[in-house]
Amino acid sequence: MKLSDFEVLTRYMRPESKLFLLDEKKQKLPLAEIKYHPNGADLLFLPGKKALTLSQLLGRLSQAGHQTEFYQADGRDILGFRLDEDYNICLR
Repeated sequence: MKLSDFEVLTRYMRPESKLFLLDEKKQKLPLAEIKYHPNGADLLFLPGKKALTLSQLLGRLSQAGHQTEFYQADGRDILGFRLDEDYNICLR
């Protein structure tokens, strides 16, 4: 998923929505860190203990290019997201 697509799709969502990564078993892992992908242009989203909010993530990505792509820690593409029952954003 590209940053530009993510921004358009989340434009009207609550800024306090928490972000999670879905693993292969569909378990929710809090998105806690962002690192550069080894290619230097894209980003890796890493799980941790406390989930970032949508506003925190967008603030950290404000200087990234619109064509920046998102990847999970294991290098798999993040293709999209869904909302859970609490309106948390679950990236997959």
